[in-house]
Amino acid sequence: MSAAKHYLRFGNMSRIGKQPIAIPEKTEVSLTDGVLTVKGPHGELSRAVRPEVSIEVKDNEVVVAPTRTGRQAQALWGTFASHVGNMVRGVNELFEKKLVVEGIGYRAEMSGNNLTLTVGFSHPVVMTIPDGLEVAVEENVI
Repeated sequence: MSAAKHYLRFGNMSRIGKQPIAIPEKTEVSLTDGVLTVKGPHGELSRAVRPEVSIEVKDNEVVVAPTRTGRQAQALWGTFASHVGNMVRGVNELFEKKLVVEGIGYRAEMSGNNLTLTVGFSHPVVMTIPDGLEVAVEENVI
C-alpha cells in the first residue's frame, strides 16, 4: 500500500497534538482574541493562533484540537501543540548552552567578568560577559 493510500485510509492523527500540555505552578496560560499568552517566572510569550486549531485551557492543562478536516489542519494541530509546550517550558526554565573547548593548548578561563579563551591565536581572546548573562567554566566546558 502506498504512503498516500495509507494516509487516506487511516487518517493522520497527531501523536503530539493528542497529548494535553500540563501547566506548571506559577504559570498562567490565556487565550484572548486569537492570541495565546503564556506567563511564567522567567518571562512572557505570545503567539497568534491559526483558525485551523482551537486551544482550550482547563484543569491546569492546555488541549489543542483541529477545527477543520484536511491536511493543513492536521499538520497545524501537532505544530501548535509543540509551540504551546515550548512556550510553557520557555517561561519556566532558563536557556542553557554548553560549549566544549577541545584541543592541545586550548583553554577557557573566567577572570572576574571576562572570559579568556586560548584557541590557537598568537594572543588570548578576552570577552566581556554582558549583564544578565551567567557564564561558568568547568574543565574547559563553558
